[in-house]
Amino acid sequence: IIHFEYKDNQQLETLIEPKQLYSPKDEAIKNKILSAEQLFYSFLKEIEKKYPVYYAYKYNHEPLKIKAIQARLKDNTAILDYMDTKDSLHIFCITKQHFTWKTIAIDSTDLANANTLKNILNEPNNTIETPKSKQFLDCANRLYQLLIQPMNSELMDITSLRFVPSGWVYNIAFASLCTESYSENWTQKEAPYLIRKYALSYLFSVKDLQTCDPKPNSNNVSVGSFGNSYEDESTSKSLRSSGSCLEALATTRGGGKLLYATKEAQQVYAQWGKGNCFVDKRATKENFMKFCGSKNYSILHIAMHSVRDCNNPETIQLVFAKSNDTLDNLLRLSEIAGMKMNSDLAVLSACHSGDGSLKNREGVISLSRAFAMAGCRSLIMSNSYVIDDASPEIFENFYGNLNDNQDKDIALQQAMIKYLNDQTDAKRIPYRWANFKLWGNTDKVQGSESSKINLRWLALGFAIIGIFSLFLLNRKKS
Repeated sequence: IIHFEYKDNQQLETLIEPKQLYSPKDEAIKNKILSAEQLFYSFLKEIEKKYPVYYAYKYNHEPLKIKAIQARLKDNTAILDYMDTKDSLHIFCITKQHFTWKTIAIDSTDLANANTLKNILNEPNNTIETPKSKQFLDCANRLYQLLIQPMNSELMDITSLRFVPSGWVYNIAFASLCTESYSENWTQKEAPYLIRKYALSYLFSVKDLQTCDPKPNSNNVSVGSFGNSYEDESTSKSLRSSGSCLEALATTRGGGKLLYATKEAQQVYAQWGKGNCFVDKRATKENFMKFCGSKNYSILHIAMHSVRDCNNPETIQLVFAKSNDTLDNLLRLSEIAGMKMNSDLAVLSACHSGDGSLKNREGVISLSRAFAMAGCRSLIMSNSYVIDDASPEIFENFYGNLNDNQDKDIALQQAMIKYLNDQTDAKRIPYRWANFKLWGNTDKVQGSESSKINLRWLALGFAIIGIFSLFLLNRKKS
């Protein structure tokens, strides 16, 4: 993702070039090894200095002790860390007081249930009608029994769960797991989804707790929101380009248009009233690079298409507005990871923004991971599709909850529950809401409490001035 240059590249090439092996006693080889080691550590120091978040993810291998993890946990929060092997699943449960480790035997049936859940949540225009609804809820309950139930005795007083998934567990939409066995009497409203019991969030690694500490960036919350409906002809034309990786979008419902994306971006900005809102023609890659690289937005919200990279099908890129025929409108992972952001929350309301290639020891390389490496302390993303008419309702309630000083995980939980309670059964299906996941820091948005206090003091100040003015006016009259 990041390219580094050293003054003496020839020296580096010489050090790593395969050579004929000599005796370990050979002083020349010993000196070369020492020199290579020094060069490597100076390289690491340079990375740590210039790209501290990237360094923390890639090169800081110092283990985090259980007591250090517990010290960062709230009393009502538990971490469930999963490690999968060929025929077993290791579950580590960490709470403020306890640490428990269990190994669960798994077989092809468990993996089939996970794939069924993932596939149903990945079907475009999905309705999840009977019998598919029963199939989904059955799988959701079996996965709950596998992934959560073994630790139930440790979760008695827990209201918030933080997941550290690996391997096939990464693709599980935990919010849609069912805490009870399927009943034919259920409606979608009555289905006991896990989100009704716990506020949920995720970590790429337990060590992310070290980078999840709140870091105030201003006294007031500011928003940078981007929404693209793709109704502009230049942008719409880019979706229809022959042979382009965007061509498939033009064949989707509405010709690739997102009728609610601009509404979503505008309502986020309206909740806070400070920052910048870029919609349609102004939602360009140029504006994103310019403003998000220089402004300290507390909240960054992106409502637009994402698409697989033509040259690298394992990675996803964002499709911004096309300002003219020559400028590139695709934002890639490498470009994002190389930026320096200071956002407390980035919401990627774009299809497959959390999807990507699973690398051994690296985790999933995705759009969301790139935003984390760029400095965003928490993220909301989707492993699958984002439904254009559902996301504005969910995020309007989510941001309203944040504005009321709720923690991010609780704000998202309550927004999802309200969506489930307010909709008809046809719109309650998990395909429409369960794919959104919160990663990273779960605390209140930095600045929200301060901004409310400032407004209260401002109102009090105006009241005092008004009373004092009336007092002076009455004195003059008398």
